[in-house]
Amino acid sequence: MAQVFTDVLASIKAKGNIEAFDVLKLRETTYRDGSAIISEAQAIMDLHKACTIFPQYWLDFYFEATIDFVVRQQDPMGYVDEFKANWLLDNISNQGRVNSPADLELVTRIIETADDAPAAVRAMALNEIEQTILSGKGATRNGESQSGSHINDAEVAYLRRLMFALSSGGAATISADEAEVLFRIKNACLDGNNADTWLDFFAKAIGNHLKAHNFYTKISAEKAQERETFLENTNSNIGAFLSRAFVGAKSAIGSADRNDIWDENHGADDIAENENINSVENAWLNQKIASDGKTDKYEQAVLDFIKS
Repeated sequence: MAQVFTDVLASIKAKGNIEAFDVLKLRETTYRDGSAIISEAQAIMDLHKACTIFPQYWLDFYFEATIDFVVRQQDPMGYVDEFKANWLLDNISNQGRVNSPADLELVTRIIETADDAPAAVRAMALNEIEQTILSGKGATRNGESQSGSHINDAEVAYLRRLMFALSSGGAATISADEAEVLFRIKNACLDGNNADTWLDFFAKAIGNHLKAHNFYTKISAEKAQERETFLENTNSNIGAFLSRAFVGAKSAIGSADRNDIWDENHGADDIAENENINSVENAWLNQKIASDGKTDKYEQAVLDFIKS
């Protein structure tokens, strides 16, 4: 394995780019045993850093192999652990900024693919978008030059993907931290030549934070591992387990002193409750709107959306 990567790295340094047959060699070597290990993942990262041209066949392999290593090659599968999160951030970022557009796409795909990921991974991706908007320079700009802070279509698209991913802070809904990011971005590019998609996304995302009910509750990596271990245990008496579970569920449903009795309307009450903005949420929104003494068009769009 090491010699193949060494030869390809030397070839890239000599040519300045990676060719299709190089990627074929790497793919055969990496997946010979069905998975990517740490030495192979690091070698792929080193190759990526050595590239000056990024053909699609290389990017496809780079994303696939790195996601396999970070997201799938540990127990429980789908949960990015702290070691791999730190390894990823060390390789794709410098001083809180991603090294390239490909690395922003990589971390976004990891957040979209994973069941859960450490907060530092999500924070780095969102920070890249925010800092790009503030500075005018970053992975989504491609040399774009324009005075004044603004948000473009690519940045709106990345915010949507990052914030509505299953492993996002709000697990496919907008969390409090993400709502704060959106307001900071809105204030920074208030008078900018913004993408047409920004107003609609901002209003609906903040509305989602205030009113949406999330049926999905993340479980910890430890709990997920317990479930995997149980399902892989061939000595378990599944029939007896299901029988006990059914009896327990029936008893719970029939208990008159429970507040969460399952009925035909189960879930509707939760949705209705979340649609009503509570006093804490109302105070937060009022504070955001009143901070500059006026209601701008983005804030008005939020008000119109939550009243609709």
